[in-house]
Amino acid sequence: MILIMEKIKRKLDELEEYTEILSMVSTYSKEDFMNNPIYYGGAERFILLGYHNILEASKLICEHCRFSNIHSKDIIKSLEINKVIPPWLVSNINKRKKYIFTLKYDYLRLMNKEELYFLLKDIISDFRHFKKYVLEYII
Repeated sequence: MILIMEKIKRKLDELEEYTEILSMVSTYSKEDFMNNPIYYGGAERFILLGYHNILEASKLICEHCRFSNIHSKDIIKSLEINKVIPPWLVSNINKRKKYIFTLKYDYLRLMNKEELYFLLKDIISDFRHFKKYVLEYII
């Protein structure tokens, strides 16, 4: 159990690192963000890593808490059913987690840079809320 708990905390720490990087990128002007591939490419990468991290952490949480009602196709839904995270956060994550499966492709073909820029603050908020709710539940 302790090993799983350490893995969960490590995943949450990684998520916080990604969130801090995204927070820094979100301070740039829209024009700077859209015209600099390092900014939007970096944001793209850390968003994908963040959502992938959330899915991995969710699996560990379900294992640690021994949830019996686990949705194999939607591990995030299992956290909602077990009252780890609220429904609004599940909805937000589920709307955007589809992008982690585009890792082999160009994420920005699916979403334009301006849309990505405007979603950054919401994504950052979701990452922070996920960490907060998980910590409140498991500690």
